[in-house]
Amino acid sequence: MIQPEPVCLLIADISGYTEYLSTVEIDHAQDILADLIGTVVTSLRPQFRLAKLEGDAAFCFTPAENVDGSMLLDTIEHCYFSFRRRRRDVRQATSCECNACDRIPDLNLKFAAHHGLALRQKMAGREELLGSDVIVVHRLLKNDIVEKLGIPAYVALSDQLVQRMAIDPLELHMVEHRETYDHIGEIKIWVHDLERRWQEEDARQRVFVDAAHAISGSSVPIAAPRKSSGSS
Repeated sequence: MIQPEPVCLLIADISGYTEYLSTVEIDHAQDILADLIGTVVTSLRPQFRLAKLEGDAAFCFTPAENVDGSMLLDTIEHCYFSFRRRRRDVRQATSCECNACDRIPDLNLKFAAHHGLALRQKMAGREELLGSDVIVVHRLLKNDIVEKLGIPAYVALSDQLVQRMAIDPLELHMVEHRETYDHIGEIKIWVHDLERRWQEEDARQRVFVDAAHAISGSSVPIAAPRKSSGSS
């Protein structure tokens, strides 16, 4: 008999896509979604295996023994940074002025992560993950984190996962949050702010070159009014 195994469950969900899709050209929107989802799935490998694509979300997992807290957070942050860079590159590279291309910056990314037991079973020719913890990680995406905490891009980590992975949420400036779900009850969640981490990463990646270290340089004279000396 197949037995459940300890797993780390992760869902990466492109937020804002439903509203985005309702107001833009569907052909361009689908191409943009496929591009961004492809970036997400690729960035999560090889640490996480794709279980299923669920519309604008990627449901992934890995055996619990294959990941620790540091690797988990590094993988999620790497995925989010890749998503933000790809979103920026796609927008800058296109000359198309349709709504779908113009509103690419409206799309963002959020994650839910949970540790528990799951049963891997073949159904209709493909492997499916089954179990109550699979339900929990999907429910974690249904929350009021944006409304209550004002954090647009985040990973919602169940306390069960935080304890199992020996993550220190306070040291990492995570915010405690709680949600209550039908048939599950109250779940303690730790929210990791990915927008803040992106701003830190983006600032760190910027390179400033002063005149003394420049390979070449140019100057352009610009007509400007003389600065007034003011009255003495």
